[in-house]
Amino acid sequence: MSGFTQIPNEWVFDDPLWTSEKFTKPQAYIDLYKLAQYKPGIVNKRGNMIHLKPGQLAWSQIELSKRWKRSLNWVRSLLIYLKESGHIVLQISNVSSTITLLHWKEFGTTEGTTESTTDESQKNHRRYTNNIVHTKNKVNKRKK
Repeated sequence: MSGFTQIPNEWVFDDPLWTSEKFTKPQAYIDLYKLAQYKPGIVNKRGNMIHLKPGQLAWSQIELSKRWKRSLNWVRSLLIYLKESGHIVLQISNVSSTITLLHWKEFGTTEGTTESTTDESQKNHRRYTNNIVHTKNKVNKRKK
């Protein structure tokens, strides 16, 4: 099923409940989306500058292990599974793991919403409010 689900950060991911217990595999996978960059940026890890694109994150497996309250082997196993199943690309260095989410979509960003021209969007998305009385409608006139 295709689609998009918005989850408010302040009510879900920023709540202490989110990180209060050991993460499950699906919860860890969702957390990767929460931790990913939403715009291009640079992360400094032990003096090394890592350039990130939207949909990428640079967290070491040890950092993820602490955040998710899981063993390092559990984190490695999950990342290998996600890589082999086509969900992520994993680049490992001695400083960090750069994870690229392959199903990342830029919903709600200014770059993603200004691709069409104003004329196109007005033609394709013309809406009428419900409070307009259609006086030219012959069926409604007959009933009155």
